[in-house]
Amino acid sequence: MSRSVEEERNKGIMVIFSVLAWGIIPLYSLAVFIPNLVVVVRRLHYTGKSGWYYLIGLIPLLGAILLIIALVTDSQTGSNQWGPNPKETDDSINEIGNDLIERY
Repeated sequence: MSRSVEEERNKGIMVIFSVLAWGIIPLYSLAVFIPNLVVVVRRLHYTGKSGWYYLIGLIPLLGAILLIIALVTDSQTGSNQWGPNPKETDDSINEIGNDLIERY
């Protein structure tokens, strides 16, 4: 290949990589980060901790360990300031079809 054709090909490859690096990858990262944040904050609320506790993960090594421990801790019994414990809610959703079953 001549030098100019090779340079054009390299420029095309660089354009593709720059579109990925500055366009698609940040959008994907944002699309994954927001649901992850919501799930982690909800889990922290179940254990009785504030969502701001998520920021403890920014502390190198120790923060990640403390966050993992907080996420695997069992939920608080009863209600807390963020609402009722989802494990202890009533079982009314399971009662929806029972009247139909009893009739037939």
